[in-house]
This record gives sequence, structure tokens and C-alpha cells, in this order.
Amino acid sequence: MFSASLVFTLTCLIIWNVNVDVFVLGVDECDPGLNTCSENSNCNDTNLNTNGTAICTCKTGYTGNGTFCLDFDECVTAPKQFCPDNLTTCENTPGSFKCFCNRGYTMANGTCVNKDDCTKLELCHENAECKTLNNTFNCICKSGYTGDGKINCTDINECQGTDNCHENATCENVPGSYECTCKIKVKNEESCQGSQNQDCKNDDDDDDTVIALVAVTIVLLVLCLIALIIAIFCIYKMRNSR
Repeated sequence: MFSASLVFTLTCLIIWNVNVDVFVLGVDECDPGLNTCSENSNCNDTNLNTNGTAICTCKTGYTGNGTFCLDFDECVTAPKQFCPDNLTTCENTPGSFKCFCNRGYTMANGTCVNKDDCTKLELCHENAECKTLNNTFNCICKSGYTGDGKINCTDINECQGTDNCHENATCENVPGSYECTCKIKVKNEESCQGSQNQDCKNDDDDDDTVIALVAVTIVLLVLCLIALIIAIFCIYKMRNSR
């Protein structure tokens, strides 16, 4: 009899200690293995020292009692509340929704606009181009300008180091570009652009060519004159020998 009472007492103490360990001494009922909430809900144990205090709340976009949560279809319940623009189509997604612009329209600043209205909306700077990218309008500064495309597009001065002018050419900055002008004359002035691919030749090159031509001409004239004198002398000798 004594032994049975001792065993019963020890068993009670063991059970009580287990209960204390599991439900009283700081055990979070939201931990894996103890959590009875739905995968689409949030678990919050309001009192770690008391059993049964875990609260399950469905996540945003879901509805239910916490232990069972279903997706809330916003597009069926109130499509115009979530996608108020008449040019949009509502598409339900797990726990959320998406608003898509109807065909022929694109999203710009949260509003669906006609794709052809990109330039008409005057969203960009006068020196920028309006382009549709990833369903949004993007303002990109034109070539030769730099800035955000919307408020500012500043002309780039290529003559400060980015030009492609020849060493014998002068660089002149113009809006959105630059121009190269040869400092000196070239043989074919019409074809000279002053770029690296066009050679800006020095006047001395032309002068040297002219001098060489003149020298050759003079030598030829002297030779012709000598030949003429020799011919006249030969004719004179032949006549006297008769």
C-alpha cells in the first residue's frame, strides 16, 4: 500500500513538472510543433506563462478565423475600389491583387494613359525624349545633353575634352553637338570636316608642291632651250659646210 502511494505521488510530481515546463515556464505556443495557426495567418502568444493564449490572425488579403484562412478575392468583392481607373483590369493574386492597364494603354504615375500620349503629356524636358519602358514613361535626355530628363537637360560641352576634332582644327560647341573647323587651308576644302578621320593639312604642304612643280618646269624649259640652241647651231654648221 505504501509503495502504491509513493508511486502515485511521484507520477503526479512528474506530470506537474512537465506541465510547468511546457505551459508555464516561458514556452511560446507559436513555436513549430505547437502552432495550430494556418500558414496564411500570423500567430501571437500574448502570455508565455499561461496555456492557450496564442492568437491566430489571418494575414492581409486572407479571411477566416485564423486557424483556417482563405484568399480574399479583391477583384470580385470590390474591383473598382482596388483598381479605380476605368482603363484598368483587376487580377487576383494569392493574398493580394494587381491592376493592369487595358490594351493600348500603359501605366504612368499611377494612371493608365494611351501609349501614343507619351509626348502629348509633356512630361519631359524639351531636350528629352519620352519613351515607354516596363509600362512606365521614362524621360531620357537627347544625345549631347545630360540630366534627369524631366526638369533638366543641360547641353554637354564636348569641346572640353570629349570632341573628336583634329589637332589642326578648332572645336566649336553647339546645342546638343559640336563642330570642327580646320584652322588652316586644305587641298580639298569642301571635304574637310576637321575630324580625326579628315586630315587638316598645312599650307606649307601646298607651297612645297608648287615650288617643286615650278622648279621642274624651269628645268624642262632650260633643257628645251639648250636643245633648241643646239639644233640651230647644227643647222647653221650644215649650211656653211655646203
